[in-house]
Amino acid sequence: MARITLTDIWETYLTHEEVIKRILTFFNEFKIKIKKNTPTEILGKQGSHFRARSGFGLNPALYPKKIYIYFTENGGSIQIEVRLEDVYYLVTPAIKNEYRKYMGFLMNNLKKKLPERPSRVCVSCGTQLTRGDQVYCIECGKKLNPI
Repeated sequence: MARITLTDIWETYLTHEEVIKRILTFFNEFKIKIKKNTPTEILGKQGSHFRARSGFGLNPALYPKKIYIYFTENGGSIQIEVRLEDVYYLVTPAIKNEYRKYMGFLMNNLKKKLPERPSRVCVSCGTQLTRGDQVYCIECGKKLNPI
């Protein structure tokens, strides 16, 4: 049986303590049970097989799934690695589609809690730079430092 998984990796500017605090808040908001909590990983479980067997039209939050979140310090930022996967044994095409939508919803909400570190910012005004070859800041007009 093919597993449905969704993975993503990004860096955040938050502190280690703030990352853990926000992940625990996220787990609480989405009723995710914590299975393992260490300084470098938090693993959780959401939903149950029993409730999922009741049939169509079910809330996708009740489908059984596992959430793996690993984080490591990376020179001033924290690298976040997230993997969401189903653990349901009766996956039909309709349920597979619901899983994908809900996993995307979870991932987007987690990324809002743990925002990505901007790749490059103007030192003068703090504007995030969109192009890597930019020489001047669009907002303040100051000359930028080379990468």
